Amino acid sequence: MVPKIDQEENWHYCESDFGKISSADRTRILRHIPDSRDRRCPRTFSSLANYDEDIKVSIIITYHNESLSTLLTTIYSIYRRTPSQYLQEIIIIDDYSDDDSTFKSLTEFTCPPFNNHTLLRLQRHRQRWGLIKSRNMGAVMARGNYLMFMDSHSEVNQQWLESLLHVMLSSAGGKMAVSPMLDNIDAETGEYKTTEASIKGGFDWNLHFHWIARDNILNPFTTFRSPTFAGGVFLISRNWFFKLKAFNTRLEVWGGESLEFSLKLWLCGSEIRIVPCSRVGHIFRKEHIFKFPDNDGQGIYLRNSKIIAETWLDHYKYNFYNVKPEARNIPVNISRSEINNFKESLQCNSFDWYLNNVFPELRIGNNFTAYGTISTSSDYCLHQDLNETGDAIVMMSPCSMVNITKWFLVKSSHQLQSDKGHCLSLKRLEKVKLILVVAECSDLRQQKWLRSGLQLRNLLTRLCVEITVDLQLTMNPCRREAPTQHFRFYREIEFL
Repeated sequence: MVPKIDQEENWHYCESDFGKISSADRTRILRHIPDSRDRRCPRTFSSLANYDEDIKVSIIITYHNESLSTLLTTIYSIYRRTPSQYLQEIIIIDDYSDDDSTFKSLTEFTCPPFNNHTLLRLQRHRQRWGLIKSRNMGAVMARGNYLMFMDSHSEVNQQWLESLLHVMLSSAGGKMAVSPMLDNIDAETGEYKTTEASIKGGFDWNLHFHWIARDNILNPFTTFRSPTFAGGVFLISRNWFFKLKAFNTRLEVWGGESLEFSLKLWLCGSEIRIVPCSRVGHIFRKEHIFKFPDNDGQGIYLRNSKIIAETWLDHYKYNFYNVKPEARNIPVNISRSEINNFKESLQCNSFDWYLNNVFPELRIGNNFTAYGTISTSSDYCLHQDLNETGDAIVMMSPCSMVNITKWFLVKSSHQLQSDKGHCLSLKRLEKVKLILVVAECSDLRQQKWLRSGLQLRNLLTRLCVEITVDLQLTMNPCRREAPTQHFRFYREIEFL
């Protein structure tokens, strides 16, 4: 039996459609999810009715190799939980998936909204364009005065769009992008898990996205500014999107487009706000479900990152090159005059302004004596990782490993801080054995270190870090002749 979606709809069309889908998938597609909003979030939005312009939102979803059931979950959640008076259309673009069966199935559905070709618009590329160009194409196709970019593995919650529009329309001139709080959908079980509104979007000098903690959270349900957003799930005025020149088409396939557009928003007269009262579930996968051209995902992402660094970071681009020296020789074919003309036409601010006003947590400053990797003569590096229980640990890993940890030796505190925000510290086991750990940074003396020649010496114990033959880290008396206590310290940072 086909589950009832809306009592007012005539769902007899759906019998043949849902008969092709397993019972488990039907349950997932048409399920009810918990309302994850704070109880203090508004439930009525009378202000939207008073707006003197028709509010029409085009939702743009691009995909490559997405499963049919995941796509249907996304589409039906939007259709069921979005007021029809605000929904101009849902644009679905298949970016030349390896198998066209998913797209073919979508075109054969007769259920609402699939029987309304004005509301649900389907398109499949005849060659691979990549996420970035596909999203731009969806924006060109869109007829709404607002664009909502959505991932194909999402599930919207109650009043998600009304909450976003309420914040968007209350801003002067509408020069902002608003993003929902992304709840987590377990990739294996499908369980919907609420995300606390205690984090915001940030990134590191690798130009990789990270969630970072918010300061001074008094009201977790109120809208807040964020340096960037995750996954490119956001609402923006169509006019403003194209005034900002859309997504940068010099970026290839996938990778860095959300960060690049976030920087462009902030630096060129706009801002990003996260709306905790708007909730959208999102599957955060550990691995991509698609292939990169020539299987060179790392190379494409690194090239995209270099374009971002050269375009927006000004002289801070050398921080990027110090953690990604392999990017220096990648050709990007973009001139300095072209970059300057683009930024001048939009009257963009400097990256210094961004560090001072938007993301001061990223600023390194000059308060450190060294920065980079800590390696041994055998090309193993000191690395922060997670153990099986999700706790942060320190270990030796091959220096060639992607995202190997970079460390800051802080001049004033003598702390050795990782690029993930923790400090190298000592912990005593069973009141006898000392082990190396990473912990929250504090004023404890076990977190103070000296760089003494090729040795790393702890100020509290006067012991040196040593590596065993099986690459375990221990603390032992300092012996200058001991090669197991010798480390190559860092690639010194390049200042202008």
